[in-house]
Amino acid sequence: MAAPPTGTVTFLFTDIEGSTGLLQALGETYRSAQDRHDEVMRAANTAEDGHLVRTVGDSFFVTFTGPAPAVRAVVAAQRRFQANDWPAGAHLRVRMGLHTGQGVPGGDDYIGIGVNRAARIAAAAESCASVPRPEWP
Repeated sequence: MAAPPTGTVTFLFTDIEGSTGLLQALGETYRSAQDRHDEVMRAANTAEDGHLVRTVGDSFFVTFTGPAPAVRAVVAAQRRFQANDWPAGAHLRVRMGLHTGQGVPGGDDYIGIGVNRAARIAAAAESCASVPRPEWP
């Protein structure tokens, strides 16, 4: 595995919007939806040389050497999520937040304001969850 990027880094945080409600609605079929989500995220990030820092539940924390590969990974993942045939007619919506800042390693993680800002950007998508969104092209 390549060393995590340092210096100016683009941070990506993601999570499945409303995952608790989806889990309750889908029951045992939720596992296959989350597995598919994980496959899509890993493929999109790997294709752009993203460095997986960690996953927690349905959340991903990934770093990139710059904004261009991070944006390409996000767009590819969102397009795959939109095109996927989800179980039981469910539709996964995945919040994603990007921020470019200083990548300061701290153990097997990162520390610093850039990490915090990226996490807050991803969390801010929750406040927009009820706003109608345009269809992806």
